[in-house]
Amino acid sequence: VTTNANAALLPERLEGWELGLDLNPKPGLAFKASYFDNRLARAIANVTVATNTRQRQNLDALEARGVEFAAMVERGAFRFDGTLALTDAAMRASGAAALLDGNRPAQTPKFAASASAGYELAPGARVAATLRHVSAQFEGDLEDDALPAATTLDLFASMPIIGALSAVVRVENAGGATIVTRNQAGSMDLGTPRTFWVGLRWGI
Repeated sequence: VTTNANAALLPERLEGWELGLDLNPKPGLAFKASYFDNRLARAIANVTVATNTRQRQNLDALEARGVEFAAMVERGAFRFDGTLALTDAAMRASGAAALLDGNRPAQTPKFAASASAGYELAPGARVAATLRHVSAQFEGDLEDDALPAATTLDLFASMPIIGALSAVVRVENAGGATIVTRNQAGSMDLGTPRTFWVGLRWGI
C-alpha cells in the first residue's frame, strides 16, 4: 500500500472535555474513573483513493467518547492493578471521503483491558503476571481488513543471587496467541510470539 502526501493539509483542532474521579478509601486501595468526549476537527487520516493507494486527507472530524477505569489493591506483599477502556469513535466525512462517514477510525479497538498481579516472596524476590486483552479493530479506513481480538499473558520472576545481582526470567505472550498487527488484503504482520527471556540484573 502506497500512502501519498498532501501539501494541502490543514492543521487539526481538538475540542473536548473530560471528567474524572479518584477514590482512595484507605491505604493500599485506589479507584479511578473518567469519561471523555472529544471532537478532532479536520482530522488527518489515510484515505483510500485507489487500489493499494491511500492519501493523507483532512476529514470533517473524528469524534470519540468513552470511559476509562483503573483499580489498585495492595495488601502486604501482594499487589493488583487493573485497567479498562471503552471507546466509541467514528469518522465524520463528506465530499471525496464521504464513504468513510460513520466508520470507525483505523486501529481503534472498542475495548481494551489489562490486569496485573504481583507478589514479593522476599526482599528482591518477586513474581508477577499480566493479562491483556484488545478487542477486534480494522486495519484501514474502509473497515474491510480486520485485526482480530487478542489476549496475551506475560510472566515475570526475579530472584536475588548475591548483593545487588539478581536473576530475571520473563515470558512474553506465554499462551502463544496470534497477534495480527497489520492486515492488508491478507498480507499480515504478527506481533511478539511466545518469547522467553533469561538474564542477570545488577541493581544500582
